[in-house]
Amino acid sequence: MSAAGLRNQAGSVQGAAGAAAAACCLAVERAKGSESFWLPYVRTLPDMPPNPWLLTGAELAEVLEQMTEVAATRTKLAEADSTTAEAAEAAEAMLGWSGGPVGCRTKWTAAVETARRRYGAMAAEVLEVVGADSGQLRLDEEGLMWALGQVVSRSLGSGCSAGLLPLIDMANHDSAARPPLMMLDDQDRLVFAVTSIRGGELAPLERGQELFISYQAEDLSPLHAWLKWGFVPHTLPSSDAAGGWVPCRRRDAA
Repeated sequence: MSAAGLRNQAGSVQGAAGAAAAACCLAVERAKGSESFWLPYVRTLPDMPPNPWLLTGAELAEVLEQMTEVAATRTKLAEADSTTAEAAEAAEAMLGWSGGPVGCRTKWTAAVETARRRYGAMAAEVLEVVGADSGQLRLDEEGLMWALGQVVSRSLGSGCSAGLLPLIDMANHDSAARPPLMMLDDQDRLVFAVTSIRGGELAPLERGQELFISYQAEDLSPLHAWLKWGFVPHTLPSSDAAGGWVPCRRRDAA
């Protein structure tokens, strides 16, 4: 099956065509090993994506406990900054703290399980759509779940589109940075560029400085950001305490 045919078939998956198609292609390239043109890129990807819905057992329990502690601290700070009872209740609802630590953990645990079922069903549907070719392509559920985690965590923004930007997607998040810029080069080819931002101004990088990008997280709730990236950016509401993030697995270093 051609790459175009594979994308078209996986793209027919209901409700998440972009993510399914990208994950399907990524899983196939990973299975090719040394035969893949994309092997240098695949080798940059972490063995375990940062999404909490890929964790189970003790590992999931550990990050949920950490999340609950951080959410408690953030809720207290948000309540202290709230000028009305309604604002305090809104802050609690944002972090899922309306039911206290037990209610918060229950809500975030349920969200993890919902995401796990959603992406599991997506992987199963991809296998069904690809059909008999899955054996030749060495596609299986485990590989597709790995690939879905990579696509979900490395696609920027909060929209329905999904895709991968090799090497650019190794950059870590900084709210002061800009997202990758989409433009046409001098041959009218679509390309992406990354610019260095320091103090809101363009600035050349010095030796040892890290190049950041913005993940465009502003439209995500803390819970959805955690499900997507395994952390909560500082810029999201009520996310300034405890280092500004809810830990899961560390994102690969740029």
